[in-house]
Amino acid sequence: MKNFWHLCTQLEVLQIHEALFPEGLDTLPTPSEPFTRIKTLALLGLVSITLQLAIMDHCPGLQSFRWDSDGDMPDKPFLSAFVQKVLMGTWPQLENLAISSSFMTNEHLANFLSGIQQIRSLKLADAGAFEHTTLQLLHRHFMHLKVLELRFLSRFVGPLFQAILASCPLLEVLRAPWIQATDIVNGFAARSSRSWI
Repeated sequence: MKNFWHLCTQLEVLQIHEALFPEGLDTLPTPSEPFTRIKTLALLGLVSITLQLAIMDHCPGLQSFRWDSDGDMPDKPFLSAFVQKVLMGTWPQLENLAISSSFMTNEHLANFLSGIQQIRSLKLADAGAFEHTTLQLLHRHFMHLKVLELRFLSRFVGPLFQAILASCPLLEVLRAPWIQATDIVNGFAARSSRSWI
């Protein structure tokens, strides 16, 4: 593992997907050197919360993070620890987030949006946690937001959608399970003179 961790010091992008490690997770050596070059990190289906957080802690220049839940791992402890580290300013350059977890709460998302300096891309596979208070916190990121994907969101209608269309001048991608045509019309009607398309 030491050779692998040393290799990581040379990488700009690291994706670990359901990896099987040679040692048991309890004795697996964690990284000793910082991964200062890594800008993009994806942890997909890993079991050990400790290992995931150890890898993330070694990426001070992290700009993009993708995390997919492992069906066998409890999501809430990882999400809580991740959000706490965002609030502590662990990754000041983090601006792109993709999370796939049905256990992300409105509190997790609200704290993340409060702690991050600016968000350019937000992709949530289960956006059931997206409530009115979260929209208010997301609003301060509207001037920077380019990508917003809220899959499985049943309430992506009315004022929420209209506010996003009216206030995100850099928006390039907007994905949701369904969108009402009247909300598109009303969202464009509420826009200022800035161009969206």
